[in-house]
Amino acid sequence: MPKQKYRLETVLEIRDKAKKEAAQLVGVRRAQLAAAEDELERCHQAVRDNLQKQREQQDLMFAEINQGAEVRRAMDFRIHLTDLREIELDLRANVVKQEKVVEQAALELEKALEFLAEATKEVKVIEKHKETWRSNIKLETERKEQKLNDEIGAILYSPKSKQ
Repeated sequence: MPKQKYRLETVLEIRDKAKKEAAQLVGVRRAQLAAAEDELERCHQAVRDNLQKQREQQDLMFAEINQGAEVRRAMDFRIHLTDLREIELDLRANVVKQEKVVEQAALELEKALEFLAEATKEVKVIEKHKETWRSNIKLETERKEQKLNDEIGAILYSPKSKQ
């Protein structure tokens, strides 16, 4: 008896391919989120470095003023500190932008995970159907074999065959 082909094999292959693509997408989204989080940390570090530099320059300015520095030198410090504060504002704006990028990357990862879960469910449904189909085919084959064996037994042990 020729082996029967599962009629939904193509559907199973398509869904399995979609599942693999979804898994790859999850990997890509995780990498994007990690990169965005790394960039956010870099932005935070830039703000911290800027604040440290401001403190150092302010301490230096006060030290020179206490030692009797010229007014022009004090004004140079003030201008430099103002520039550092403007840079800080730009850096903080970058932090806010990067936080939005991280948030968006997290949403994209969540969507990819949901898509993967759905694709996995679809594959499992078809695989379950295929298992049921295999069981039914096996049961049907066993019944046919049993019927054939019963017929052979009936023929071999029938009263006509004993003559």
